[in-house]
Amino acid sequence: MHNKQRRHWATRIVLMVLVAGLSACGGSSGGGAGGEPIPPVTQPPSGPSPLDPNTISVLMMGNSHTASVNLPDTLAMVLQALVPEKTIRVERIQQIAFLYQHAQSSEVLSAIDSQTWSHIVLQAQRVSVSHTQVYSTEGAEVLIRRAYSNYAQPVLFPEWGIQSDPTDGQYIHNIHKGIAEKSGACVAPVGLAWDWAIGVDPSIALYAPDGNHANVTGTLLAAFVLAESITGESVDLLSTFHTLDVPANVQALLKQAASETVAQYPPCDY
Repeated sequence: MHNKQRRHWATRIVLMVLVAGLSACGGSSGGGAGGEPIPPVTQPPSGPSPLDPNTISVLMMGNSHTASVNLPDTLAMVLQALVPEKTIRVERIQQIAFLYQHAQSSEVLSAIDSQTWSHIVLQAQRVSVSHTQVYSTEGAEVLIRRAYSNYAQPVLFPEWGIQSDPTDGQYIHNIHKGIAEKSGACVAPVGLAWDWAIGVDPSIALYAPDGNHANVTGTLLAAFVLAESITGESVDLLSTFHTLDVPANVQALLKQAASETVAQYPPCDY
């Protein structure tokens, strides 16, 4: 957890207590598909943090945008390059689902509770393709509170928009910004970094052929944004990764896109 996140820690603990209190006093009961109740969350912990300052341990969950093109391993590679003095561990929940479904899964909640994670990356908030429907964010909020209760820093991962709609990335980001404003979670501005890169070089190929998922280049850009959001270290200073099938000049643009976007949209300023 970098310095900016530490400065926000006390505020977030207070916010968690307030949110828990409001829920207990008749706040929205919500629920997922079929009206099933969302499992209760544990209370904020007390006492010293068990986190190892020499380790970055990341648990990722989401849908195919997290699972495809080896994003967890790419993130681990970038994190190790950014902070070579630290031990890096990145794991992914194998279930592919929306966040409200993850919040209802005993296996997911057990995975959060079972180990000491420094960060939990949350992707797959349900959003409207037509931008006309509003979906509950309660599942994401449950997972955020669960992360905090285990000393982990939750990092929301708003993915890139679909290729055919240039307004989609900002729309998705704004939904996650709204969640962060209520919960204090960080927001890694992945989709906005895609918009930045495409704005600078419209010929850059970030999408898979389906126009929805990432190719290896888009996956590397997502990893750059997530890594800088987690560590607070600039990826723009990294050397070229020669093991990847992404040209050095393209990697340079991706690093600049990530660092410029994180600077413009600080992940943890909520």
